[in-house]
Amino acid sequence: MLENIIREKHGIVERLCERRSLRNSIINARAEGRRPIIAEVKRRSPSEKIRDIDVVKAAKLMEAGGACAISVHTSAAFGGEPDDILRVKLNVSIPVLMKDFVISEFQVYEAYVHGADAVLLIARLLSPEELLRLAGLIQHLGMEPLVEIDGSFADASKVERYKLLHYELVGVNNRDLATMRVDMQTFSRVVCAVPPLKQKTLVAMSGINTVEDARKLFEQGAKALLIGTSIMRSADIKAKVEEFVSKQ
Repeated sequence: MLENIIREKHGIVERLCERRSLRNSIINARAEGRRPIIAEVKRRSPSEKIRDIDVVKAAKLMEAGGACAISVHTSAAFGGEPDDILRVKLNVSIPVLMKDFVISEFQVYEAYVHGADAVLLIARLLSPEELLRLAGLIQHLGMEPLVEIDGSFADASKVERYKLLHYELVGVNNRDLATMRVDMQTFSRVVCAVPPLKQKTLVAMSGINTVEDARKLFEQGAKALLIGTSIMRSADIKAKVEEFVSKQ
C-alpha cells in the first residue's frame, strides 16, 4: 500500500512541476489554423453568479473544444480558490493560467506550488517596480507572466514607464476595473496609440460574446483571446469553445 501511495505521489508531483508554455501554445494554435482561445473557468463575477460547475469538468470540456489554454480565476470574489489551479493542472494537458489580483510574492509562490504555468499581473494594481519584481520572480520559477493593461495605457509614456515592451505576453482588458464598464474599442485604441505593442503576443480580454467580436479583435492585432463569461454561461461549453476556435 505504501508503495502505491508513493508511486501516486510521484506522479502528482511530476505533473505539478511540469511547466507548459502559454506563448508556445498560442503560436502552435495559430500554426494549426485555430484561433487561440484561452478559456476561463469562473463561477461568478463580483456582482452575479455565473454558473455552479466543477472546475475540472469545465476545464476538460474547454480543452476538448480546442482551447489553447485554461485560465482559472482563483479570487474568492469570483468563486475561486488556489486549489482550483491544482485540480485543473492535474486533469488537462494544456497550459494553465492563474488569474487573480496578484500583489505579493507570496501569491506567485502559491501559483507555483499549485502548478500554474502562467500568472496574470494587472499593471494598474502595481507600480512599475513591483511589476518588474513580480514578473521576474514568475520567470525565475519557470512560469510566464501575462501583463494586463487597460485603456489608460493608450499612452506611450505610460507604456515606457512600465517597460511593457520588456514583456512578451501582454493582455489588453476591454473592461475598466474601476467602473466595471466594457468598451470594445479599448483594444484598438491602445494598440493604435502604441504600435510597438503589435510586436508582442497580445491577448484581448473581456466583452467577447460572439464570433464577430472575436473576428474584429483578431483583425485589430490580437494574437489570442481570453474568454470567460460567454463560455461559462453556454449550455454546451465544448461547443461554445469550438465556435470561437474555428475559423470556418
